[in-house]
Amino acid sequence: MRPLPRCLALLCLLCLSLPGWAAGIRVVPLKLDMTAKAGSATLELTNLTRDNMGVQIEAKAWAQVDGADVYTDTQDLLFAPPIIAIPAGKTKTVRFRLRRGPSTERELSYRIYVQQLAAAPDQVTDHSALAGGVEVRLRLGIPLFVAAIKPQPPALEAQAERSTHGSALRLSNPSGTHLKIAHAEVVDASGTVVAEAHLAETQTNYLLPGSSSRWPLQRPQQSEPVTLAPGRYSLRMKTDFYSQRGAGGFSREGFATRVLDVVP
Repeated sequence: MRPLPRCLALLCLLCLSLPGWAAGIRVVPLKLDMTAKAGSATLELTNLTRDNMGVQIEAKAWAQVDGADVYTDTQDLLFAPPIIAIPAGKTKTVRFRLRRGPSTERELSYRIYVQQLAAAPDQVTDHSALAGGVEVRLRLGIPLFVAAIKPQPPALEAQAERSTHGSALRLSNPSGTHLKIAHAEVVDASGTVVAEAHLAETQTNYLLPGSSSRWPLQRPQQSEPVTLAPGRYSLRMKTDFYSQRGAGGFSREGFATRVLDVVP
């Protein structure tokens, strides 16, 4: 993976939530969760500039196939209007409602795209003023998850793979709940970190229900591929699932450890 583009992408994501960012829009929160009972979630959009701003909202169904994210059109979510005019310094709230019933055992996954639009300088609060011609500025994808009626904790399975290009992790989530992996590292018997997992530029660090993903391994703090010698290692990961009772092998801080066997 080339580190610069991913770093720039993460910087843009962070700055979108900070006042004073040049794009001039603050989006809160950066992940939406719906319970099966409530069936709704809200997103706040704040215009940090001195000019009126147009924002377009779009919803996509989100799936993962062979480790790749796939987005398709969906009518599962109800929200209106699709284009919002936000006066300077003001905040607009967008409420999303689920039009279908939640799944019994598997979480539903979507992406909400917030796209900032640049309109004519004389634009006012009526979103129809954007129809005369728009220029796309920034686009941010917000995950939206709808919990199952009978939710279950996420699960995580790990295997080591070897190829002529180095070693990699095969991470799988056989459960019905998503899992986000913030960091993964391989530790040898002496406690030394010998490899870190890095995503390809086309991947996200989410494992959706029933999906798997391949994470190439690199030398710690480097972009050089690494080939693990045969043996037993520990895989340490930081995730977004916190368990007070250690469910599924996850700690209350969101850490998880798995045994990783590398065969000749």
